[in-house]
Amino acid sequence: MCAMKEDGISPLQVFGHVGPRLIPFLKTVIIYFVAWIPDEYPSIFAALLKCLPILCLILFVGLQGISLEEKHDYQRRIFIGLVFSCIGDALLIWPDPHFVTAMVSFAIAHISYIRAFGFTHFRWPKAVPFYIALPFVCYWFYPGLQGILIPGVFIYITIITSMGWRAFASVDIMENIWTWNKLCGVIGATSFIISDLVIGINKFVAPLYLAKPIIMVTYYFAQLFFALSAVQNSNVLIKLRVSNKKVN
Repeated sequence: MCAMKEDGISPLQVFGHVGPRLIPFLKTVIIYFVAWIPDEYPSIFAALLKCLPILCLILFVGLQGISLEEKHDYQRRIFIGLVFSCIGDALLIWPDPHFVTAMVSFAIAHISYIRAFGFTHFRWPKAVPFYIALPFVCYWFYPGLQGILIPGVFIYITIITSMGWRAFASVDIMENIWTWNKLCGVIGATSFIISDLVIGINKFVAPLYLAKPIIMVTYYFAQLFFALSAVQNSNVLIKLRVSNKKVN
């Protein structure tokens, strides 16, 4: 059973301590949207602007600890997922020659996220809605697919569907089995699925109005919450104790 507070700290206290470390991420996101380079003008500069927010999150997670020790398994896997997501971001600046490669990179990222969420609790009923939706989405996208994209997109959808299931399986609100970190993982997974669903509809079904802003807002939101899910409460607790000692 998990309560809202762990080790005597609340989510608000955690956000209060990690907030300053997220300022670079927020600033680079704003810069990306202000610059808003059209897709018709791919460049190294455009790739850099797109990747900067994720690079900030990579650094943020790295500061939580990414050693090979078992206690850092979750942080390390989220870190790896962010790295491969960043590679995929850069490749998608030139989608025509690199879309499949980018999809592979994001697939590796999702596999790393799946490993982070783990298989401690299967909670099979939570898999049902994900895997019921899977064939319908594949059927919906199929007319717009050709060549290697036919198996590639189907495999990718299966992987991201599994990622969503494992995120939701890590919590059970009805049984009060959850932590704020795991809820961040659920929010991140949901937002990532929405982002990729919009990409799929826009690319393989029909162009969507404001597709790119929706895709990028939900994508950055997803990665932000994945990064937040990697925050170690023990680190925050130490800082709180140090702050209290200084006050006293």
